Amino acid sequence: MSNLLEVRDVSKVFHTGGLLAPVAVHAVSHVDFAISADTPEIFTIIGESGSGKTTLARMILGLEQPTSGTIAFDGHSMARQSGAERLKFMASVQPVFQNPFEAFNPLKKVDRYLQSTARRFLGLKDKAAIEAAMDGALQKVGLSLVEVAGRFPHELSGGQLQRVAIARALIPNPRLLVADEPVSMVDASLRMAI
Repeated sequence: MSNLLEVRDVSKVFHTGGLLAPVAVHAVSHVDFAISADTPEIFTIIGESGSGKTTLARMILGLEQPTSGTIAFDGHSMARQSGAERLKFMASVQPVFQNPFEAFNPLKKVDRYLQSTARRFLGLKDKAAIEAAMDGALQKVGLSLVEVAGRFPHELSGGQLQRVAIARALIPNPRLLVADEPVSMVDASLRMAI
């Protein structure tokens, strides 16, 4: 049995307050779990606000470095990845952030994000193939390319924008999806389907 993701004794401490009044904030303390590569699963981390869930997700995505402990994806340590290793990792592990309004540039049309994801991670160049990949991912979250093409983030509801973020993450067919409250802005009727 091999592990897709291994988090071993991971802790994260943030230091604030400066020289006169240093404060150590223990955001994550000694987290330990593994997700099997053999069978698909939904693994949920539950905790109250401020308990370190987002910090842990950011460490898994490589956006934060743990203060101690190790994180390995597909048997390879996340520490000190080369550029090629990082690109391969990014194609295999996709994020869905909690607030889609912070994830999208308000001056960039949302379909451009979908196009660039299809080009970069699937290597598609043909316009029809790119649009098919975009529409296929959007269909999985209850949208279509016709509904979002040419629209800016502010022209979509929070739920629609969150579904676009999920669709963008699904385009490369990732092996691991790291989602931070992915359906918090989505209508209750669509949450279970997504």
